[in-house]
Amino acid sequence: MVTPLWNQPYEDQLSTRQTNSREFLRNLSKVLQRNIGEMSPWLKQQRKSHSGMACELEPIKPSPVLESYRIKCEFTIGKSVDGIGLDPQDNHSTSTSDVPVTGAAITYLYHYLTQQHFTSEIFKIEIQNLPRHFGFAVPI
Repeated sequence: MVTPLWNQPYEDQLSTRQTNSREFLRNLSKVLQRNIGEMSPWLKQQRKSHSGMACELEPIKPSPVLESYRIKCEFTIGKSVDGIGLDPQDNHSTSTSDVPVTGAAITYLYHYLTQQHFTSEIFKIEIQNLPRHFGFAVPI
């Protein structure tokens, strides 16, 4: 699990996240304006209205829980010769027999996320396959 801001006070973490988000949106807006000609006039106006960003950036919302667990859960769902598995720690798939929490819900989720119509026709993406280093992550 990566927590790059763990050694900063929480208020500083929020400020850093806000600054990073603002810079990301500014850079993305520049790239879009430069590369998508038909959007250029609209983006120019949007950037003028939103401090260089294509849209308004709302403040980062602080967590109501400051102690204990508040980090998002990241895991890998993968298919192996033994079936479908969930690996909560590493970036590789594992068999269902190795992971006690694999059940009907995870199996359904895996099949839903990897359906051809979901990954290619709707979003034009492939589910991220970290062992093979291709595809894109899909937030759940």
